[in-house]
Amino acid sequence: MLADSIRAAESPAVSAVTARPEATLDSSMIRKFAASLRGRVILPSDPAYDSARRIFSWNPLTAKRPAMIVRCGAASDV
Repeated sequence: MLADSIRAAESPAVSAVTARPEATLDSSMIRKFAASLRGRVILPSDPAYDSARRIFSWNPLTAKRPAMIVRCGAASDV
C-alpha cells in the first residue's frame, strides 16, 4: 500500500510541512523515511488518509490536509 501511495505522490512532489514552503519530498525521500519507521506512513493517495487525518473536534478550522501522516509504531518513531 505504501508503494502505491509513493507512486501516486511522485508527480507532483508532495509538499513538506516545514517553515520553508518551497521544500518538497520526493518518492525516494518518502521511501527512505518509511523504511526507518516501525509505524506506517499515510499519504493523501492512501485509502486510509481521510480517516487518519480526522481530528475529533467540532471546530471546522481543524479540517487539515497534511502532506504526510505518520502512525508511530514504537517510541523510536517519535
